[in-house]
Amino acid sequence: MAATSPKETPAGCAVKLDTRLAGFAQKVATCSPCLRGHGHQWAAMTSLAYNIGTGACCGSSVDRRFDAGQWAAACDAFLMWNKTGGHVVAGLFNRRAVERALCLKDLPK
Repeated sequence: MAATSPKETPAGCAVKLDTRLAGFAQKVATCSPCLRGHGHQWAAMTSLAYNIGTGACCGSSVDRRFDAGQWAAACDAFLMWNKTGGHVVAGLFNRRAVERALCLKDLPK
């Protein structure tokens, strides 16, 4: 008879998610060090990295624009990541719009 695994609690799931997100945030800080101290932009970029992977995120149009100091253009570039298989997906469109809105908050001058 196969052993059953215990059910995870919501608090336990939150801890696991926080731990996983911390790893993505650390990688984002490495590939886009200009984001340190810019919480909204760092959070948006971490969300993108969590969704598309750090390999795709680091070196992306979003990353390159942040590195070039093109803050608003970097936020706009989030919207490019709304497709799968060459087709716009409503869920990705909505997710990118939320990330862009977060990114645009308190942009550096």
